[in-house]
Amino acid sequence: MNIQSALKRFNIPSVILVVSTVFAFSSYAQEPVYDQVFKENIHTAVLFREGSPGSFPLIDMSGTDRLELRFDDFDGGSKMYNYTFEYCDRDWNPSPLQPMQYINGFLQQDITEFEFSFGTKQAYTHYTLKFPQPGMRPKLSGNYILKVYESFDVNNVVLTKRFVVAESLVKIEGRIRDGMSSMARLTSQEPIFTVDASNIPNISPQRDITVMIMQNQRWDNMKTNVKPAFFTGNKMDFSNIDNSLTFKGSNEYRFLDLRSLRLKNDKTISMDEDTDGEIRMKLRKEISRNGLEYTLLQDLNGNMFIANVDGRNGNLDGGYAWVRFSLYHDKAKSDPGDVYIMGQISGNRLNPEWKMDYNYRNQEYFLEKYLKQGYYNWLFVSKTPDSNEGDAELLEGSFQRTENTYFVFVYFRDLMQQGADRLVGVGALNSITDR
Repeated sequence: MNIQSALKRFNIPSVILVVSTVFAFSSYAQEPVYDQVFKENIHTAVLFREGSPGSFPLIDMSGTDRLELRFDDFDGGSKMYNYTFEYCDRDWNPSPLQPMQYINGFLQQDITEFEFSFGTKQAYTHYTLKFPQPGMRPKLSGNYILKVYESFDVNNVVLTKRFVVAESLVKIEGRIRDGMSSMARLTSQEPIFTVDASNIPNISPQRDITVMIMQNQRWDNMKTNVKPAFFTGNKMDFSNIDNSLTFKGSNEYRFLDLRSLRLKNDKTISMDEDTDGEIRMKLRKEISRNGLEYTLLQDLNGNMFIANVDGRNGNLDGGYAWVRFSLYHDKAKSDPGDVYIMGQISGNRLNPEWKMDYNYRNQEYFLEKYLKQGYYNWLFVSKTPDSNEGDAELLEGSFQRTENTYFVFVYFRDLMQQGADRLVGVGALNSITDR
């Protein structure tokens, strides 16, 4: 499987019509960097492959692919925003490499494309950046952080976004099977695959290659540094004989169609204007799907896109509304731990800003967020204190029939590039089509 094949599977399914100062970044604390917005005036920051909203931000090192960043600034007017790239290791920790070692051309550039919203109660300036641009391109494959900051002040970071640049140096082939153990057969899925690194000269796969597996676009349950069951020369066989590659199938994602702020949909109890003119939307109380039968639902695998059926251009005439999510759960009977909303809407991680509160009187988890018109997917996941991974099974159920896409990332630690973790292959396996 080559990069172009994998890129197609990073798309949303067709379900719905949708300078020296830069060096300062390398001194950041050596902790994983996530997608994050640092300013209260910045909203709906999304990064995807150009023309494919919701897609995973991945580009081919040898191609002409570009990524597209969009965000709204509630301060209005026009500001000088700049950006740069920061190289990371395979675990998303900032690399010790200097910018000149991984950037071709300028080390920072400006975001010059912006437009003003029209016809919206919440005014904003909408910024767009399409990159790489001719004057500034990644030099190495691997993991990158896009950093946006204001007025050339590298300490005034506005937002960060992850993206990856990949090569096609390894061959990845595989399929998805049901869980093999009797306990996991009806609830789990197992990606099994081979990686052929014969095209990389002077390589020791045991020493130089690291493989990671992502379910849909979730970061919290990603399998890292997975080990092959067998080596045959430079070919690695990941047959999951130790169950280390087993994923819970979870369930199809829940959805919210927020493309219209004029008409209520079947998930909405009420939609009213408050005294400040803000739209307040209260969603129907969701229930746990654990214990229910599996129901086929065409979803976006947790993705989202911005759209406004009441207007012409959701990026500019899309309005905002306060949306109240709610999940019924009797905490007196069982305590799931912390509950989060999981999806692209929350950065596909256990985001503290998307942790739900609990109301004992109403026996519900709830969360209110300010969202732009669009279409959203999410799951309710729980987290216990002894785990860093969200568990969807308790609140969503888990089935081997669930449609999921698994992405295989193959990293090569290149000692000739001062230990850079080059991304030498990406594969995609679907639980429905790759059986």
